[in-house]
Amino acid sequence: RTMVGGVDYGESVFNRAVQARRQPGSSFKPFVYAAAIEKGVLPTDVRVDEPVKIDKWEPKNYGGRYRGAVTLETALAQSINTVAVKLGQEVGPAAISNLASRFGITTLPPNPNLSVALGAYEVPLIEMTSAYQVFQQAGNRITPFMVSEIATIDGQVIFSHQTASPVPAYDIHFASMMVKMMQKVVVNGTGARANFGRPAAGKTGTSQNWRDAWFIGFTPDYVAGVWVGNDNDKPMNKVTGGEVAATIWRDFMVTAHAKLPAREFEWLLPDPEATYEADPRNYFFEGLADDFSNAASALQPPPVAPQVIEPPSPQPEPGHATMEPIPN
Repeated sequence: RTMVGGVDYGESVFNRAVQARRQPGSSFKPFVYAAAIEKGVLPTDVRVDEPVKIDKWEPKNYGGRYRGAVTLETALAQSINTVAVKLGQEVGPAAISNLASRFGITTLPPNPNLSVALGAYEVPLIEMTSAYQVFQQAGNRITPFMVSEIATIDGQVIFSHQTASPVPAYDIHFASMMVKMMQKVVVNGTGARANFGRPAAGKTGTSQNWRDAWFIGFTPDYVAGVWVGNDNDKPMNKVTGGEVAATIWRDFMVTAHAKLPAREFEWLLPDPEATYEADPRNYFFEGLADDFSNAASALQPPPVAPQVIEPPSPQPEPGHATMEPIPN
């Protein structure tokens, strides 16, 4: 319903919401977690937050803190980089790229390096926002459009947009788990400044040296994305997605929902429970047995010294963004 592409159209006609490609940082992590959940992991599964070294790459957490064993839902809420990287290793960068493509992101290569897990590849704001809408719409993708109708001064309609049917992109059970995880980001995670007293979900993001600050989020009624940065890619003064971008998002959403009744994500489903037999390879999720009966390997915790599926090698643009800590 609303798009702001810049501060002053008279000074610049460049639409930053559509034409600019920027590094999303941690706001890309939901797609990493979504790919992992699709492979069989659960939000309550545990990974170890610890120093990670992959070849010459040592991704670190913002602030240099490591928490030890954490659930995946906590790791996402607190935007823990090491856990996102471990999940990226488990599912493989190609699976992350494939899922993002199904969600409507067109700028990723089919075989990115592992830095994709920390949002090193540039994406337009409109594609990030549209991709989050898949979570909000119970796994269905709806292509965004700007013009619904054009009419002459006397009322003759000369153009009418024909809305395409939603395209299934993600299983509703998985989408339900992801929305609940992303709600925790807003309730007590890095996106707490986005909380405006209504059900909401989203994710913060900040690229290296505070060049980009993001918050993408949604309610049952609206999806909105905020990016803050400089056209010349100059670092900002410690501006993070969890502070500035999340605050802008909250203020916008307060106005957008002013005349709407508060409502819940009514389509959310109960989380499946893992049921194990004596042999850990023979387990199933109650209610989802057909989909997961042979997925034991996906639930196995990563080894202490994980084998790199596709070690991140230096690349022209994306690789540098994750060589140092990425703020949330």
